[in-house]
Amino acid sequence: MKDIIIRSETVQDTEKFANVIASLIKKHDLILLKGELGSGKTTFARSIINSKYFANDLHHIVPSPTFSLLQTYEFNNRIIGHADLYRVQNKEEIAVLDLQKIVDEGSLIIEWPEVIDLSLIHISEPTRRRGMWVAGVWVEKKRGGGGGGGGGGGG
Repeated sequence: MKDIIIRSETVQDTEKFANVIASLIKKHDLILLKGELGSGKTTFARSIINSKYFANDLHHIVPSPTFSLLQTYEFNNRIIGHADLYRVQNKEEIAVLDLQKIVDEGSLIIEWPEVIDLSLIHISEPTRRRGMWVAGVWVEKKRGGGGGGGGGGGG
């Protein structure tokens, strides 16, 4: 699979690119965001959630799920979850989050997917897994065509 590199110099560039990615998100998509601390994963996720494809409100409050581990939103019958797994300690914490239910009913963005064994999330068809390096690019799709990319910058 070919890498696509998008360089983001500002938070605004990251927000614009997130809006493009938001336009591609479909039900059952699993978006994996990887990157160093401060690389812009949360800014990217917030921008997707606030885009015209979900909240349609740039000022909608999207708290970081660092301490709650998961935030779920519903906009116009579209569900999107945002998980930050940085603080996950064990398999039981993942089980309680019931990430599969979110993917079954909508879409899910996961920050720090490398912290856990992704096989703990029993993703069934027709899930499309998309991975993105933030401040770099990494893309993985479980099925289906097309590609995507991730950009960093900002928060």
